Amino acid sequence: MSRITFTHMNAVVQGNLAGNYSKLSKLQEQLSSGKAITRPSDAPIQTTNDLELRSNLKAMGQYGRNLQDGRSYLGTIDSTLTNSTSLFQSVRELAIQGDNSTNTAVQRSYIGNEVRQVLLQMVGISNTTYKGDFVFSGKNTDIPPFQVMKGSESVDNVDNTGADVTDTFLTVAELNTPLSIFDRNSNDSSTPSGNPIVEKIIPGTLEIQGLDEGTDYKVDYVNGTITYLTNNAVAQAAGGGIDLTFDWIRRAEEDLSGDILRQIDDSVIAKVNVTADDVFGSNTETDTFEAIIKLLQGLHANEQNNISDSISEIDEVLERTLSAAAVIGSRANQMDGSMDRIGEKVIETTRLQSNIEDLDFAKAISDFTLHEAVYNASLQSAARVLQPTLSDFI
Repeated sequence: MSRITFTHMNAVVQGNLAGNYSKLSKLQEQLSSGKAITRPSDAPIQTTNDLELRSNLKAMGQYGRNLQDGRSYLGTIDSTLTNSTSLFQSVRELAIQGDNSTNTAVQRSYIGNEVRQVLLQMVGISNTTYKGDFVFSGKNTDIPPFQVMKGSESVDNVDNTGADVTDTFLTVAELNTPLSIFDRNSNDSSTPSGNPIVEKIIPGTLEIQGLDEGTDYKVDYVNGTITYLTNNAVAQAAGGGIDLTFDWIRRAEEDLSGDILRQIDDSVIAKVNVTADDVFGSNTETDTFEAIIKLLQGLHANEQNNISDSISEIDEVLERTLSAAAVIGSRANQMDGSMDRIGEKVIETTRLQSNIEDLDFAKAISDFTLHEAVYNASLQSAARVLQPTLSDFI
């Protein structure tokens, strides 16, 4: 039979007291923090799972912000295309009105004034921005895709390639020969003169001092050429030169392609833009501004054939705009669906994280009450067991 010493009994009692107090202290810490896990050592595996869930929640939060931003980007484009479609429908109505054979030149000029205002509005629409970025400029979001330029040129008997061989500008004045117009107010890297060849001149804005349009010269406003019809015009160029001033619509030299992307889920990247080519037409197509300028040219020159021809081109442009709007709509629907899925994922992940982190207060309070009673009982029993001294055994 082994002998139980006082020292051994004291060590056992003290150990039990410390163990009971440690359990009580842990429960008290959980109740005060509201968390089931207060340090990684409490539950290493659960802590690992919890950290992974936290990481997932942060990622989903970023996806949610990307979705909100992308949806707003698409919303800006969608409203812009809606306005563009409405404007083009009004242009078509004006074209049909101008195509009426009973119209006089004056009446068509009035219609042309309305169309010109729509043209300027379309240039403004092409330069729509979102948070300071041009939405139709592809990746070159700091560059406006189209601009109305105030152009000028001086015509003298010089090199018709555009080489500036005198102090004046640019093309030889030849009778009945279409000549390209250059803009000496602008720079361009593609011509010998360093000045761009002009296209898409706004009808009604080109002026030449001392010469009459339709009598001394005619202009192809879409292609940017001028044809001198009289010897008087050629003589004026040879004598003192011809000064032209005009407004024209210039497409940016820079590349307007490229995708604007947002990551909206794990391994899911969404495109949130359409390019200038998608909406306004590429260099190989009849673009938005050419179609309106062709109509304007017909109205300005009272040429019904040009007005009639422009209607089919306006329909083509309108169809392209509607197609771009449909693409944007489908991408917006994708964003909306992704936002719903991300929201559901956040709810489920939060629930799983709560199951790991959050304390079951009813159970914890019950355990605390139980361990408090156990600890008090252990204190009382220790007081009774450790109370006798050596003198009690003499």
